[in-house]
Amino acid sequence: MDPPRLPVRRSLVEETALVLEEGVSRGLWKGVLPGEHALCAELKVSRTTLRKALDLLERNGLIAKGGHGRQHRVQPHQDEQPNRKIGTKIRMLSLLPESQMVGTTKTALECFHSELEAAGFTYHFDYCPWLQQRRSREERLQALLNQVEIGGWALIGMSEEIQQLFADRNLPALVFGSRFPGIRLPCVETASKAIGHHAALEFIRRGHRCIALIHATVKLAGDEQCGQGLQEAAATHSESVEVVNGLYDPSPSGIRRCMQQLLSRRHPPSAFFVTQPNFVWPVIGCLQQAGWKIPEQASVISRADDLFLTTSVPEVTRYTHDGIRLGKMAARAMLAVTKGVLDRKVRRTLMPDFLLGETLGAAPESV
Repeated sequence: MDPPRLPVRRSLVEETALVLEEGVSRGLWKGVLPGEHALCAELKVSRTTLRKALDLLERNGLIAKGGHGRQHRVQPHQDEQPNRKIGTKIRMLSLLPESQMVGTTKTALECFHSELEAAGFTYHFDYCPWLQQRRSREERLQALLNQVEIGGWALIGMSEEIQQLFADRNLPALVFGSRFPGIRLPCVETASKAIGHHAALEFIRRGHRCIALIHATVKLAGDEQCGQGLQEAAATHSESVEVVNGLYDPSPSGIRRCMQQLLSRRHPPSAFFVTQPNFVWPVIGCLQQAGWKIPEQASVISRADDLFLTTSVPEVTRYTHDGIRLGKMAARAMLAVTKGVLDRKVRRTLMPDFLLGETLGAAPESV
């Protein structure tokens, strides 16, 4: 029986601010908000939560807080404030092509797209490899940013430098996936570090003492977090456990070179954690060509699921996420970003289910 799904972490302050914003936009409250005591009773939140939500609305220019004993004034509606007009387009920028968005990510993006369109926005996915080229990117990026019809930016598969660039410019942006440490942009992500930690423990239980993290050469925050989880789990074990990086160019020849280098080590890894599901079978194929039996000699875990993994033989051990749920979480956060009511430190995390397939092998009964 599968374990129960873990709850999603949410900010009650953020939700309270969104409820207040929606009430104002629907004309529920005009001129002034009800008193704090009445709002707490109506929204069923504590005064501390309410006041933090009001602080957030004030910082974003939606209300003017009253003094002691005075009610909070509602600022003019956005239609009466030309400088607060919200654009009608959402641009998704990525360093990876849309063809590489598979499995849960693909499902989440499709849901994200449909939810935004239902809310009156148009959505466009932009594959932007030129963002990595410093000499030519400034002019092209500025041309994008000058489009007044843009309501917000979604960043997926982006480098730390680009995430920091959007944060420094204080743009209405959301990181669709993991953000790098210190980046002040809201994000909606899967629990990459927790997945890496859990995967390492599963490998270690089965006697593996050298684990390979198989990931693309593009530096992504989610891959780094997986690596941190693997390292932390390895460090807690009583025996020495090594975690090695298997970097590949996203191509058949790239994964071949990566696996050849790993398997030619003096002490090659016997456990392989693959961050992208579309490269799981190339990894398994390279192992089989080298004469390794799975799972007797080598174990493989995929960080994410994809349609072709559900019908594979042997069944691949993997983590599964609810892509529709992730897409809806991201769409709701994106809408909050366009309204200016989402705190830039917000991190919403979706926890996975673990599917024990046939590429991991059974743990010893004594463990």
